[in-house]
Amino acid sequence: MKKNILIILMSLLILSCSESKINFNSTFKNSETIVLIMELNKGVSEQELTSCYNFLQDNFPEIKILKGPKLKLPSNCYNGKRYRADSILKYLDRIKPDSVTKVIGITSSDISSTRTLIKDGKKVTYQDYGILGLGRKPGTVSVVSNFRMKGNTETFSKTFLHEFMHTLGLKHCNHEKCIMQDGKGSAKNIREANHVSKECIAKAMKGF
Repeated sequence: MKKNILIILMSLLILSCSESKINFNSTFKNSETIVLIMELNKGVSEQELTSCYNFLQDNFPEIKILKGPKLKLPSNCYNGKRYRADSILKYLDRIKPDSVTKVIGITSSDISSTRTLIKDGKKVTYQDYGILGLGRKPGTVSVVSNFRMKGNTETFSKTFLHEFMHTLGLKHCNHEKCIMQDGKGSAKNIREANHVSKECIAKAMKGF
């Protein structure tokens, strides 16, 4: 664990030498909001990574975005079928450098959580429900997986922003076509979303 933390801290000092094509910021002040993107296990494609970066920066231009090293998730996050999103968040929380405000983990591995959904008018609890992402509300960490997105880069970047905004304290909204709508167990809300409502952005800004 200490070795992983050391790797992250070192990466923040040498980002200007990173092989990534993205021009991630390499300098920051203590008063700035720093978002660290961490690729987990095999990570994601360069196209998906770039799309997430651009979508986040377009909606929150004042934040600084850094890219950390690719890390392998610990075995205690895996339940034999999927990686548990709640366990991933605990892991990201443990390795988050103090100099960073938020950490967003991105992966191509299948992730899951316990979900209670309404089916035929009744509540049904699924102990291991496959999901697109999870973010603490409010909190400092979130995780997004492209496993169920079938190569849809746009859906991935919108989910990325959706979970990040949860960490700023945002709940699901009822604004038509806003990415903060509740999918209620499906990805339909994200696929059909075409903007972030001004009200949601305003609420999110209070979460910094």
